[in-house]
Amino acid sequence: MRKGFIGEGLLFILALIGAWALYHWYRTETLKENLYLMANDYKRAVMSVVTDPQDREKINQAMEQIEEVLKKYRR
Repeated sequence: MRKGFIGEGLLFILALIGAWALYHWYRTETLKENLYLMANDYKRAVMSVVTDPQDREKINQAMEQIEEVLKKYRR
């Protein structure tokens, strides 16, 4: 048995769930709103882990750019 097989399998299952969620959001026409919310949740999760002030600033700048693009296309 290969080392890391469980981790790879779990990652694959999570990718399938994510793909299904995107498809579901697309079909229910809530994709734009949910992507914006997901970006905010991702930012909060990353910021809770990163402690270096320089890295936090880089993350803030990157997320601000992503949020600007998402706001542009949000209903």
